[in-house]
Amino acid sequence: MLEHNHMLERDCCRTCRFVLGADPAHGKFHCGLAYYQLPAAERRPAKLENYPVVAADHVCTHWESRA
Repeated sequence: MLEHNHMLERDCCRTCRFVLGADPAHGKFHCGLAYYQLPAAERRPAKLENYPVVAADHVCTHWESRA
């Protein structure tokens, strides 16, 4: 059971390479998947409010490790 809990902690928005504005003090995480799917030369920063807010422990099929 502990191994399962460790995987849930690891594979979530909190640890995803696409997360933006990860401020643990406020608990707001924004999904930057759409931003990172663009080629680097085409990326234009936008306000965080333009990216969907996600829960820190949310999991989706696009999750990728930061490492």
